[in-house]
Amino acid sequence: MKKDEKQDKKKENNEDNENNSKDNKERYKPLTDQEVKQLAEDIYKGAVFTDRHIRVQEELLSVFMALVLMSEKQVEEIRKNPPGMIYEYIENAGPRAINGNPTFLSLRMISKDDTKKVLETYNKIIEVVGKV
Repeated sequence: MKKDEKQDKKKENNEDNENNSKDNKERYKPLTDQEVKQLAEDIYKGAVFTDRHIRVQEELLSVFMALVLMSEKQVEEIRKNPPGMIYEYIENAGPRAINGNPTFLSLRMISKDDTKKVLETYNKIIEVVGKV
């Protein structure tokens, strides 16, 4: 490979990395403090089903069926920047359950940072109110 080709290749790789970083930041819209609080409360109330509720992780694809329907590009993006949590509101569940779990054709994902905030808020709710 010639020097110019190497520089062009390096430039393309840098641009790809910058684009991936930008895409990753845009993939998981940061939650506001109010949204973090609301999601934690909704999980506590049982209005939200998360990937944490699944006892056997192999059932993730059965519960959140939208994962199966994703394109290869979408799957690759998720592999590069995995979500902190996958969840959906129970009101969006399908009519059937699998192994006692609801099934969803839609899902929501949040970043690892926001997941940490939501779980901390959830644990504070548990401390104050108690377990359901």
